[in-house]
Amino acid sequence: MGGNSEPQLMEIRTEVNGSEEGKLQYKHVLENPESGDVAQESDEPEREQWSGKIDFLLSVIGYAIGLGNVWRFPYLCYRNGGGAFLVPYVLTLVFAGIPMFMLEVSIGQFLSVGGLGVFKISPIFKGVGIAAAVMACWLNVYYIIVLAWGLYYFYESLSTDLPWRTCVNDWNTPTCRNPYAGMYNESCRPRENVSCSLLPKDYKDCKLDGVSYISADYCEFENKLNETVTLFVKNVTDPIQEFWERKALQQTAGVDE
Repeated sequence: MGGNSEPQLMEIRTEVNGSEEGKLQYKHVLENPESGDVAQESDEPEREQWSGKIDFLLSVIGYAIGLGNVWRFPYLCYRNGGGAFLVPYVLTLVFAGIPMFMLEVSIGQFLSVGGLGVFKISPIFKGVGIAAAVMACWLNVYYIIVLAWGLYYFYESLSTDLPWRTCVNDWNTPTCRNPYAGMYNESCRPRENVSCSLLPKDYKDCKLDGVSYISADYCEFENKLNETVTLFVKNVTDPIQEFWERKALQQTAGVDE
């Protein structure tokens, strides 16, 4: 045999060509002037492109902003300290939320693949993509129900009289007091020397040892049966709560009802 020939080095470059439809075409070309190789078409599927920056911006806004921004966030902010909650929220947003969001968008635009295929760049993290897809499926189970509640309330609000404004509906109970019919101080007043045995154990000073009688609030009002009733304030319901529990959710005392 003759002398050992050195292996021939081949250089590959990628050409990006535009088409008449405005889409980009990718070609992998072998560069070797001594070789008779010709340009070879890539086996990769043709990638869709954004038609403009506005389309991309609106898509990102639709992806990032949802029902939780206008419903869940104000609730969490109120429940966890109001304005004080904004301090850790802003810090987490600046140092964690925005960087991770930019990383996700950048990798997605660069690779043009979904969450399952993006981890091909690091196969050891492939399970992260699968776990994220599974979590998204589980979250959609309850999130779809939340969206359905929003649509249901929107449909009910199209009526001339809001159904959660009064206590005269079929789903209302005799303990329902209409807060729009009168002020709280007009129908609910404190009653002195009420035995703690008639009240919840955690109500005011009843939870303290040695306390047997306290002042408790009782409400006197006319219910849906045109009866004047006097009830302990904790036993009084309002039309908004009853619409949610008895009409929207249709809650019952047990599974047998």
